[in-house]
Amino acid sequence: MPTGYMGPGGQWVEVADRAQNAASTVPISLTAGQIAAPDAATLANIWATFQLDVSPFTRYRSNGTALVGVGA
Repeated sequence: MPTGYMGPGGQWVEVADRAQNAASTVPISLTAGQIAAPDAATLANIWATFQLDVSPFTRYRSNGTALVGVGA
């Protein structure tokens, strides 16, 4: 099991070094633009749940290459 993810600039980030990047029950809020065109760090964070920052507050997970709606 991976212990981190590829962060900005292609730098490896250990999850233990960045507690806010570890899996959490609190979703990370993203704009519609960020969901439509996620950056590499967002896509690499396969443990997090992301949420649209406005109604209907749709939730997403990364499969490593795209954000996929939870329950989709």
